[in-house]
Amino acid sequence: MLIFKVRSSQLASQTEALINAGPVATIKSAAGADVTFFGGEDANLFVYFALPSSRPLATKQVTVSKRLMFKNRRFFLGVDFDSDLGKLQRLMAESIAGTTRRNAILNEMQIQAGDTIVDIGCGAGHLLTHLAKAVGDSGTIYGLDPSEAQLEQARKRCSEFENIKYIEKNADDSQLETDSCHSVTSTQALEYVPDVEPALDEITRILKSGGAFVNVSILWDHFKFHGADEKLNGKVHEAFRAHCSHQMLPMELPGKLERRGFESVKDRSLAFVITRRDNNSPARYSEAVMANFALTQGLSVEEVSDWKSQLEKADQQGRFGFTSFPVLTSAYLS
Repeated sequence: MLIFKVRSSQLASQTEALINAGPVATIKSAAGADVTFFGGEDANLFVYFALPSSRPLATKQVTVSKRLMFKNRRFFLGVDFDSDLGKLQRLMAESIAGTTRRNAILNEMQIQAGDTIVDIGCGAGHLLTHLAKAVGDSGTIYGLDPSEAQLEQARKRCSEFENIKYIEKNADDSQLETDSCHSVTSTQALEYVPDVEPALDEITRILKSGGAFVNVSILWDHFKFHGADEKLNGKVHEAFRAHCSHQMLPMELPGKLERRGFESVKDRSLAFVITRRDNNSPARYSEAVMANFALTQGLSVEEVSDWKSQLEKADQQGRFGFTSFPVLTSAYLS
């Protein structure tokens, strides 16, 4: 039996079955495992994964038939994907891809000393330090993120800056004053917001007239590995589609911004291609996250291991490839 403990205060509306069942509820996984919840609204919630005796502790070989949702977190049979994704984003931010992305954002924002800027989905704060330097002591930077763990990383990284404030909120609830910000930026965050419309409404509300919004999101249909068996490769990528809410947000964003009164909307490609799997490669980090996520979506350990082995072999033979298509979208509120 595996035991995972979270706070019951993290329960979200998606867990209606649990709430309706009272303090104790059980669901069946596709592999026949009992997933049992114990706890009350004001107590700790204990989550027990009772696995079939023929597969003791085989967490990665069992597919749960439904996603267990908690506020701001997603658990898939003991795999905390949001934590895994947060680690990927930190590693990506420290890679050459992250550096290129930050430079593009900073060049687009036209920052002035004394500005007030919000970074939505600030993660571990890699961009916050640059923003804080740019606005100086007379300016204010807000790092907004729903993840306590990510904000803790940001606080450590940005400890020397007194002009950075942190907001542990969702993108649609900054609690900042109306017309209070000179610029808002967001990097690879909005595609994970199930309903992006309220988040865009909030961005519009807090921006001053003439304020800039600069966003980077990925065209996930073009986020792809090359070198593995085509059928297996397609299966892994198809499974990964479930990891975010909007596969092609940059295609939809211009129209959404224009309808809210933004002008001078433009897009810029930040696409890149990688042909080597070195240890500080965005491809290496992405491969690990995709592999773990595929296990939560029903692919077997054997399939995922085979996929990774095929990519390694392709790298050794000089036929490996990884493509990603981030898009920088910028606009100014009229």
